[in-house]
Amino acid sequence: MKKEVTLQESLITDLRTLINEARNKVALIVNTEITLLYWHIGKRINEEVLGNQRAEYGKQIVSTLSTQLTKEYGRGFELRNLRRMMQFAELFPDFQIVATASQQLSWSHFIELLSIKNDLGREFYLTMAASESWSIRTLRNKIDSMLYERTLSVVSLRRLSKQNWLTCAIMRYSHPTWFSKALTFWNLQDLKEYIVKSH
Repeated sequence: MKKEVTLQESLITDLRTLINEARNKVALIVNTEITLLYWHIGKRINEEVLGNQRAEYGKQIVSTLSTQLTKEYGRGFELRNLRRMMQFAELFPDFQIVATASQQLSWSHFIELLSIKNDLGREFYLTMAASESWSIRTLRNKIDSMLYERTLSVVSLRRLSKQNWLTCAIMRYSHPTWFSKALTFWNLQDLKEYIVKSH
């Protein structure tokens, strides 16, 4: 009898694991597809309706689109959300970056990133949120605490290329002990050369 109970408990534990893993995979797929859908919608509106311009008639068309889509598909297509989709496609024009990041970040992460005016800052937070698996709350806290600006003040390697600076900033954040030791053993020029050579 005791063996049957143990077998039953083991079975239910395994089944729970299977169910939870499947749910997580489905949520990831749905999130990725929604994020990509919103990017495509924003891109289509920006290119085909507005011609990448903000003409007055274009705003009226977007409002009409929103009304029609909201009637058919619900509140997710209200005017405010369509504008976010348009801004999303404008600020993240590279589909490959969006496709890759959307596998790790939710639409809500991207909404937080839309508020960042600085392109390099936005890329910094995007990279960090994806590589460090930040929750939306963590991302918001990092933005509110001005992590990018604080990192920028420490990593003043302005003559580096954008990608090399971003690499250096991420190294400084992810490996602060290594970074501070590197600065004590290397002068700034040596550190720049190391980063350029290694990437």
